[in-house]
Amino acid sequence: MKKQEKNHEQIPLHEYVSLHQLKEDHKELIKEGYHCPVCERYCKIYRKTITSTMAYVLILLYGYDLKNPEKYVHVEDYIKRKGVYAAIHRNYEQVKYWALIEKLEGEKEDGNPNMGYWRITPEGISFVLNVITKPKYVFTYNDEIIRFSEEQINIKKALRNKFVYEDVLARVEI
Repeated sequence: MKKQEKNHEQIPLHEYVSLHQLKEDHKELIKEGYHCPVCERYCKIYRKTITSTMAYVLILLYGYDLKNPEKYVHVEDYIKRKGVYAAIHRNYEQVKYWALIEKLEGEKEDGNPNMGYWRITPEGISFVLNVITKPKYVFTYNDEIIRFSEEQINIKKALRNKFVYEDVLARVEI
């Protein structure tokens, strides 16, 4: 296998002897990340976890669901209305990998499939109420789940030291 430099330069396609060699190299290179000589995209397996801000947004969605059962909400607008700092919502969509929220299917008038409407799932509610745990890590490639870790995480651990679970839960709308 031809190793890439740490700066993730693209491997020239003409350096590959066969498609088989390219596939074998790809399996190893995506662990660290590299620019694919075929598709010219940056390819990497990402390890993700439920961050404290994701957990916080999930609790806010739980509060919304209490008043509007099973209804979708435009999450960014809802968070702004709640007066929550803008940076807190940046990665909330990633909890979809753990099946804690689900996206409203469809597209905007301009054809963009990202409408921004989501709702918490029953599993998401159980996670917020600290009834269930979820795998601590999900490994994704090309926005698809490769695997989950065996290590588990609950809502309190996800909030870490940034938020106090009982305080955040007490603030949800009832």
